[in-house]
Parts: sequence; structure tokens; C-alpha cells
Amino acid sequence: MRLNRIISISIFALITLWLTACTYEIEINIGKSASGNPVFSLASSAPRKFEELRINSLTVIKRGNRPEEDVVVWQVYSLPPGFHVKSVEYGVVPDGFSVRTPAESLVSGKKYRITVSANGHVGQQDFVFAEHE
Repeated sequence: MRLNRIISISIFALITLWLTACTYEIEINIGKSASGNPVFSLASSAPRKFEELRINSLTVIKRGNRPEEDVVVWQVYSLPPGFHVKSVEYGVVPDGFSVRTPAESLVSGKKYRITVSANGHVGQQDFVFAEHE
């Protein structure tokens, strides 16, 4: 009876450890290019051997007052899925990517959200576009 309990606890601990080792975040930092466009720097919080992000798609939406008012203002996707990209400037299509939604002009003071799909995970970051800082 006691041995079954120890085995059950051990199996649970191993499964929990395995599941937590497989999860990570896509970190998105937002800077500005010389032309004033947002630049999205992408990184993974995964362990070193899994840190290379294979990007499937990148989407920027203009946030509305309600979720149903959100509008896609730029979307690109990789062909074939899984290109490695460390940073992307808004409106500049990275090598190996195709445009699904052409980039619209960003409006100063408006709220936006970038969503990145990579390695079966999704990362998001909200930002307010500031034309002049």
C-alpha cells in the first residue's frame, strides 16, 4: 500500500516536472526604429537548447473599446512555418515571410497589441504608439 503511494507521488512529480519544462513565454520588447516605427524584439524564456523561436505568424491589431472592435492592421506569416526571427520592424516583412494583411499607418496615441505565434505558443504585448517622443 505504501509502495503504491510512493510510486503514484513519484509519477505525479515527474509528469508535473515534464509539463513545466515544456512551457515558456514568448518575450516581446518594443523599441523604435530610426524612422519611428515600432520594432518588436522577440525572445524565449525556454531553456537554452530550446530558445530559438520558430515564428509562424505575427499580428498587430488596433485595440477597440470592446474586443469585437479590434482591427488587424498588419499580419505576416512564415513560409514554410517556423522561420527564426529575433526582431521585426512594423511594416517591414522579414525574409521568408508573406503578408496576410498589409501594414496600415499607426495612429499616435492609439492602443495596439502584437501577437506572436511560435513553437506552438503565443505571446502578446500591448503598446501605445507615440509618433514623436
